[in-house]
Amino acid sequence: MINCPNCGKPLGEIPSSGVLVAMCAHCRFKFEARRGVVLGFHTERITVREPTHEHGGSYRRTFLVRLELPGGRIDEIGHESADDDLLQLQRGDRIAVIYSMRRDRREELVTVVNYTTGSQSTIARPGSKSAGRSMMGGLFVGVVAAIVIAPMGLPIWVLLGAVGAAGIGTFMSLRSWLRPVHEIAADERQELEAGQSLLEHKSQLEGARDRVRGERGERATLRARLVALQQKMHAVNLPAYAPRIEAISSALRTLDEQIALDDRLLAEYERTIKIVEIEHEAASAGMAMSDDVSTVLLRQREELRGIEETQAELARQLSANVEVEQLLRAPSR
Repeated sequence: MINCPNCGKPLGEIPSSGVLVAMCAHCRFKFEARRGVVLGFHTERITVREPTHEHGGSYRRTFLVRLELPGGRIDEIGHESADDDLLQLQRGDRIAVIYSMRRDRREELVTVVNYTTGSQSTIARPGSKSAGRSMMGGLFVGVVAAIVIAPMGLPIWVLLGAVGAAGIGTFMSLRSWLRPVHEIAADERQELEAGQSLLEHKSQLEGARDRVRGERGERATLRARLVALQQKMHAVNLPAYAPRIEAISSALRTLDEQIALDDRLLAEYERTIKIVEIEHEAASAGMAMSDDVSTVLLRQREELRGIEETQAELARQLSANVEVEQLLRAPSR
């Protein structure tokens, strides 16, 4: 899933071609995302100004990435920045590079996502290039205004106000004009919002599914530890262990209920994710979601919430079991 580098809303999933072009319905920035494997990465530090006794030097960092897209096509991504520790990549890393776009042309590289390491590097904010140009335009107009108005002999506060108004007004106008946002018809924007809302829902479901999957693994590990401990207690046949054996048996029953609920949750999450995927594909083909499907999704959401509440109650019951709490605090061997 690729999220908008500006507002964080889901944009879409990169297809098998390795290239996704999508517009954010929320902020109307357009992006191109390319996914591939790093074949080569070269970075170089360039000295812009040598250090002196009075001042430190200034440097820029350049990098060049050779990226193999699905299908074997090679793309080269180059960039230069004042950030000295801009990007760290290794050959073989699976990454996605995201560009902002002006109409159908790349505007600037904004984000690099490294799926191998799980890191994400922000290279630039969408629209930062146009903002820089707008700033330069505002400064230029401000300087020209100062040159023109200064000989008039106006009071300094009037001069500064006039120069500031000219410069700031120019900056704001240029920023609005140059900012690479895209116009979109109301009906098209509504369809785009509906599709990206489904993607956001899918992302939330996948996050919840992965969380439950992790919790199920932890419960299975805890269950195995409790069973092993209980077997040792049975083996020594010490009457003093009877209450603890019963406490572990109670905990095992609770854990079995929790694991069963986890399995049910995982199945329901997978089913709901498939429904959302179908509806997203249908929305991409111009088909609106039916009332019946919308009702099913709402019912699914309520059912999942109910299962999660039951799971939380079982977790509270388990935490009240002193034997299990002691085991949880003890380091595993």
